[in-house]
Amino acid sequence: MRFRFLLRWGVLLVILLLPLAAASFSLLGTLFDLGREVQRSVRRVHVTSQLEAAVFEAGRRGDECLVYRNTGASDAAIQTVDQRFDDALHGVFHTTAEQDMIESAHLEWERFKDIFRDMHEMDPAQMAAAAPDLAVRLDSQLSRVTDLLSQQYDANLAEIALQIDQTRLAGSRFMYLLLVCCGLLLAHVLHSAEHIHRYLLKPLRELEQKTRRMEQGDLSVRIDITGESEFGQVAHAFNSMAARSEVVMADLRTASTRDGLTGLLNRQEFETQLQCELNRADRYQRPLSLLFLDIDHFKCINDEFGHQAGDLVLREVAGRIRLGARSTDIAARCGGDEMAVILPETTAAHALALARRIHGYVRDTPIQADGREFHITVSIGIATYPRHGPTAKVLTATADQNLYQAKRTGRDQVCV
Repeated sequence: MRFRFLLRWGVLLVILLLPLAAASFSLLGTLFDLGREVQRSVRRVHVTSQLEAAVFEAGRRGDECLVYRNTGASDAAIQTVDQRFDDALHGVFHTTAEQDMIESAHLEWERFKDIFRDMHEMDPAQMAAAAPDLAVRLDSQLSRVTDLLSQQYDANLAEIALQIDQTRLAGSRFMYLLLVCCGLLLAHVLHSAEHIHRYLLKPLRELEQKTRRMEQGDLSVRIDITGESEFGQVAHAFNSMAARSEVVMADLRTASTRDGLTGLLNRQEFETQLQCELNRADRYQRPLSLLFLDIDHFKCINDEFGHQAGDLVLREVAGRIRLGARSTDIAARCGGDEMAVILPETTAAHALALARRIHGYVRDTPIQADGREFHITVSIGIATYPRHGPTAKVLTATADQNLYQAKRTGRDQVCV
């Protein structure tokens, strides 16, 4: 009887363990495949991110070309994008849909380059006349390229989430089989369930939750799974992808709000900040002032000493504006050699004093560049809310008029 009992339980164990073993091997194979697929997806996301960042850099160089009338400054950036596209077209993208998306983005990029070729054929006067239309065409074409790359980026993230869901489904089926075994061999099943919960379901759930958060835009998420297991490899790949994506997105946010040459806010972000500060001033009935600055005879510096010297002067003047402004003030480069400073909680009298301080910082200390000494002066126009107007449009127009008045009456002065 003991033999029969042991035989019966031995057969039962074999019957239970065979499907369990089969399910376990199937799940481990799925996880191993997931690890490889996620690594491929991470590589595709990384390549797409690098390509998108290179396209943004080429667009920024294109804007500089329109400002300085120098098409040569963008050649290196365009070559970088061409190399990134070549890597993408012959590297990590293998499916027809992915190749079609990258090829479509590459086609739009070629059209973007066609605009640059048109710019190469223009002389400075023609480029100056066509600058507004060229800027619109460049921005429109750049948006088409980046939209396609963003779609590919999102598709790769969705692919990772789908792979996690498929693995979770496999884990759920495995759990169902395990629960059936619990009714026949409770002690063994409980032990197995505890082991599976600790080393399989918990990491899988964490992978799913963190992937969902990342899909929703939270790139700060990290998975706390270590070791050389498939989950550990997936977690390492996920964390690496999230870290790289976070850096790329931070760089993109900085590039979209900051002027690449001076580090000041760009015009778009300046207009956004000005409207926010005006809304705050209106809500709490507080004063707000605005400075418009223009470097005197800046074109002569570019024409006589070259754009490299002009860039150095722009950076130095921007640094002195930051030095003269307060920590609560908001400085921006609006275009060319024109800069602006938003002064929250500042009356006209205080704005005049601060403008004179910035004016003195720029004028009193010459700028050293390439062994030369530049004596730089600026003209400054001031407008104050609500004295000069209730809206950003009226306020900027008033500051611009006062800046023009300062330049018309001899430059190197402050007008309010």
